Amino acid sequence: MYIEGLAFADRAFENDFKSPEDIYNLVVPPDQPHLKLPWKEEWRDRPIFQDIQGQGENVTIALNQPLSYSKAQKFLIRLGQALGYEKMLE
Repeated sequence: MYIEGLAFADRAFENDFKSPEDIYNLVVPPDQPHLKLPWKEEWRDRPIFQDIQGQGENVTIALNQPLSYSKAQKFLIRLGQALGYEKMLE
């Protein structure tokens, strides 16, 4: 669901799906085990979880640079601390 949400936010589907219902209403042909959802050409080689660049109010998304695990973990730990969680988020 999270990946689907990111794809909708980025308008990454080749078909002009407007909502998840458009996908859920698709039918997998009986002779196939799955149905491929085509991505727009410019999104096919981009990472799903993208890094950010800049600081403060000058932050932008680095479309072709993946978000590293260590950076995501650092942000997740800081989020947990800011929310006052007793246990560290990982």
